[in-house]
Amino acid sequence: MRRSIPLMLLSIWSRTWIGWWSLLPVGAVVAWLFVDPRVFPPVREPRSWAARGIYGERAWVQDRDLVPPAHRKVLRLLVALGVIGFGMIFWGLIALDVWPTVFGATVVVVA
Repeated sequence: MRRSIPLMLLSIWSRTWIGWWSLLPVGAVVAWLFVDPRVFPPVREPRSWAARGIYGERAWVQDRDLVPPAHRKVLRLLVALGVIGFGMIFWGLIALDVWPTVFGATVVVVA
């Protein structure tokens, strides 16, 4: 998914270059986001940091009591940062301004 963020941003930004044809790359990224989890098998052992993150997200969604209270505070902070990052991306894509788009995407990925 994280690799899809720059592709989606570039696809939306391309509306200035190719007009309505930009819906084709946007549709391709959306299709990939749908197909990707179905093509690759689920991770059985969380060895990489990305797999551990997915396991943590699953634990948070399924049973929040598994997550210690101190970690919940950090998760709320990360969610707030992610929302701010998405807001910056949205603003940057509407205004076609590079710095809020790139900075917002960086905040989202880091959060």
